[in-house]
Amino acid sequence: MLCLRNQGWINERLVHMPSIEVERIVLVSDNDPPAHRNKVQEVVKMMESELGCGWIYHKLCKVYLFISSQRIAGCLVAERIKEAFRVICDAETKRTEAKGPIIKEERGRLKSAGLQFGNIMFQREVVRKILRVVNKNEDVNGAIYCEEEAVPALCGIRAIWVSPSNRRKRIGTHLLDAVSSESETRCSTFAVLRTNSRFSSLSNLSFYLGINKFVVADTNGFSADTEFLPRDLPLLIPIDCKCNSAAGVFEAELTKTAIKGESLFGILDSLEGLTSCQAIWDKNPRVLPWNLGDGISLTVPIKCACPTFDKSPGTRLLITYPLAKGDSVSTLASRFNTTQEAIILTNNRTSGGFFFDPERLSSSIPPVNRRGKRRKMWSAWIYIALTGVAVGICIAVAAVFTIIHLKRRRDNNHSSGKKPGGLVDDVELQQLSLSIRTTSDKKVSFEGSVIGTTTPRNKVLLETFTLEELRKATEGFSASNHIGGSVHHGRLGGKSLAIKITRPETVAKVEFGLFKDGSHKHPNIVRLLGTCLSEASADSDSYFVFEYAKNGSLKDWIHGGLAIKSQFIASCDCFLTWAQRLRICLDVAMALQYMHHIMSPSYIHRNVKSRNIFLDEEFNAKIGNFGMPVSPEEGDPGPGPNCSQAYLAPEFVRQGKICPSLDVFAYGVVLLEVLTGRPPVIGASEGRGEKGIHLSEKIKSVLNSEDAEGEIREWIDGAIGDSYPIEGALQLANLARACTEEDPTLRPSAGEVVEVLLRLVDELPAAQGESCLMSESSSKPLVKAAASNSAINQ
Repeated sequence: MLCLRNQGWINERLVHMPSIEVERIVLVSDNDPPAHRNKVQEVVKMMESELGCGWIYHKLCKVYLFISSQRIAGCLVAERIKEAFRVICDAETKRTEAKGPIIKEERGRLKSAGLQFGNIMFQREVVRKILRVVNKNEDVNGAIYCEEEAVPALCGIRAIWVSPSNRRKRIGTHLLDAVSSESETRCSTFAVLRTNSRFSSLSNLSFYLGINKFVVADTNGFSADTEFLPRDLPLLIPIDCKCNSAAGVFEAELTKTAIKGESLFGILDSLEGLTSCQAIWDKNPRVLPWNLGDGISLTVPIKCACPTFDKSPGTRLLITYPLAKGDSVSTLASRFNTTQEAIILTNNRTSGGFFFDPERLSSSIPPVNRRGKRRKMWSAWIYIALTGVAVGICIAVAAVFTIIHLKRRRDNNHSSGKKPGGLVDDVELQQLSLSIRTTSDKKVSFEGSVIGTTTPRNKVLLETFTLEELRKATEGFSASNHIGGSVHHGRLGGKSLAIKITRPETVAKVEFGLFKDGSHKHPNIVRLLGTCLSEASADSDSYFVFEYAKNGSLKDWIHGGLAIKSQFIASCDCFLTWAQRLRICLDVAMALQYMHHIMSPSYIHRNVKSRNIFLDEEFNAKIGNFGMPVSPEEGDPGPGPNCSQAYLAPEFVRQGKICPSLDVFAYGVVLLEVLTGRPPVIGASEGRGEKGIHLSEKIKSVLNSEDAEGEIREWIDGAIGDSYPIEGALQLANLARACTEEDPTLRPSAGEVVEVLLRLVDELPAAQGESCLMSESSSKPLVKAAASNSAINQ
């Protein structure tokens, strides 16, 4: 929608249309054609001859002309407050010319203190910070002093002049109305952004688009602790829409923080029709459209519109709605309770054309998530309806949830504090089906966990096992069931379990809250199912029972450990594909993002390494909690047991500092292991003369070499062969380098890591995406055939 329409008299910009169509008011800009400016000059001269010396704002000149029958009937001169120029009278001009040009010296360079518009001279004046009363004896040539941020309608008007023959036609009133109508050139409104792989959480929106996550949550009716969002969910994004007078269109601006290697085309794709590549480039002319640097701030214009008196009478708000497949004028009119004519009129297009959709929304459209209390007015009646298919899915999920909820309420009546028949908050309903999308569009369910709730029903009672039960499950902790370290494979009730033998001093360091709170369940964190705690003697062992990962640890897969565990495999010819490696890295990053940014209080794992990352039967990765993560508020002085020096961040080694960046550093080392297939420290057995070199140091020299691409090809795990994109390998290498930066403030957060990996996974070809989960040609189950037939993970 155009904010100032071109019509009629030499590129005029329409500001206001009075009742008589032959009369109109136009805004004159200083970049108009010479003939147009000369006409303005004549009017200003006439005005000055009657009113004396006044003030006029030249840069982005605000001169309003009232046109009647192609003749100028009146003129209003308004200025912005931060910069002004005083009109020099004829007599003063002559004195100035006699003295020569007005110039001053500034740091050795001559700078003009005045400017000229036609034959009229202007002299720069300092704007007073506060309003002051002018002394009667002070000659200020009719100047009005205002506060720097004063309202132009009060202090910005310099003069109103009407030609003598028009002074009884209320021309001055029309001119003032025109200034008032200029408020229509700016408004607060919303744009609809559908969630996708790049914007899958409120934190991503906040960091990468500079949008306050709590404002977005409040606008869309989410609870304050909502984080992850399902894919293709339409979100209302608050924007400040204003008129771009140079282009004659409405637009809003967002500040996009670029990711290393990103392109303008990728940004355009992530915003799904809210802008154009050319518009982004026009706003950032000095930025190359591809291979953007990490952290670069880009101005991204967003299509928007404000209601105007002549185009949208009675309309309070216009929403920018990007068209989706299957949308039509008729379906949108029905969905948003408006008419086809209104949509066509609003978009200034014919019924057969394509358009972007700033819509008037009705309170009859249900919100994405309704709260019990009435929110702000605009939040209460502005909604975006999901498509019919999504509504059907929600109804099905609601039915499932209702059954589960009624069953739980029946089982927990004695402890429930809710009134019978109380409504369940819709956030809970959404979290029931909250999922993580894989490249094959398979959904990994959170199994009904509700993020951010701490109600008693979310407490998980850990099962208590007896030592006799565990002995029987592991066949007396036999060598045939020994997985590694102090962990054994066992079977109880038809389920495969991982049973860890633990010393009493270690038990005291376990943060049981990580396992007992049902809201802390996450599909990429190994679940603690039960315990067997010894009370007989201080020297007696205790036992933790965890869910079992059929495919063992990541370390075994990338460092050849499978060969020594022949009793657990059917073939030693096993390796991970490129797609599987990316998915595993993404799973681990999601678990860290959850622990660092979602859990309250947050947790720092302190023992992230390939040995503690486990793979289930579909090669989904889970972080094992054998390293005993603790809350940062408790300030445990040391890392978890068995954490090798190669995974430790420099700030911990030097200062013992524990913060989320400690996990990010260790995660970066894991990325390098996954990329290269090498251990964290390259030893003499490598035969390359690089004994004792850490991967976190080696990657720097690799990426800084003149032929970084060639070095990466030589360095990447040979088991992958050539079945990987070199661009993706370089991006993963750069991400690993960023994670292992010596300065912790330069490392990305877990959320930023997730964002990069989501892009890499989404860019995989469809065939590779499927192999991310299946890949039967490259891997086989690691458990004994007898165990694999009936063992389960969850």
